[in-house]
Amino acid sequence: MTQSPNPNARLVAILQVEKEARVQCQEPGCAHGVYRAIHVIDENGKLTVLGSTCFAKRFGGANALGKAKFGGGSGRLLTPSERELLRGNTAALLDLLEKEQQMHAQIMQEKVRALHAAFHNRKPLVEPSARPYRDDAQRFGIPWTWAKPLSSIAYFPMRDGTAWVRVQHRGGEHLLMPWPAFEGWDEALPSSVGVADPELGGLRVHDLAESIKYLKAKARFMRVGIWREVIGPSKTEK
Repeated sequence: MTQSPNPNARLVAILQVEKEARVQCQEPGCAHGVYRAIHVIDENGKLTVLGSTCFAKRFGGANALGKAKFGGGSGRLLTPSERELLRGNTAALLDLLEKEQQMHAQIMQEKVRALHAAFHNRKPLVEPSARPYRDDAQRFGIPWTWAKPLSSIAYFPMRDGTAWVRVQHRGGEHLLMPWPAFEGWDEALPSSVGVADPELGGLRVHDLAESIKYLKAKARFMRVGIWREVIGPSKTEK
């Protein structure tokens, strides 16, 4: 890996502006106007704005300083007022981006807390009948009482370390359940695969064939059968 000529240099942000609102690259001898992949560098406390070409030449490669704290790829598109800050007060712009990032993190934390609360306070989709489904539980070991009796499941251990179980509801609908449940399960898969249902703690599937196709492409393998064969005996089974 190519080493940066300045070990104290940090890639703070990658930004972009509209093409007609280019900003000037601050590499000595360059002065070209740049609008995409604008690199903001902190070198010993001094902020410098560079185009991607000058950045790579100066530090030895496009990835020499690792990932930017703000933006990424071709960069976050700035509003006209933010663009003026980039030109006249870059430090103030970075403060603004810091506050924006903190606000986004707070919103995500509140969303996770709300999902956890909804999960723990959820009510069963189908009210328990007078006769418990004990025979089904003993035979199949499925942990969800709303699961359709005598139905199979599909198990998908993913390459990222998570796992999903396709299970059918008594009403006929298919769901993808995180197994075991993990934080962020509601946003782990595209909405085209399934839509989060906080009450059930899983994703409601609308197009089973397409969802299975997606999972198979991302999973280490797929295993289909009854719960005891695919997952193993549940902790409640003797």
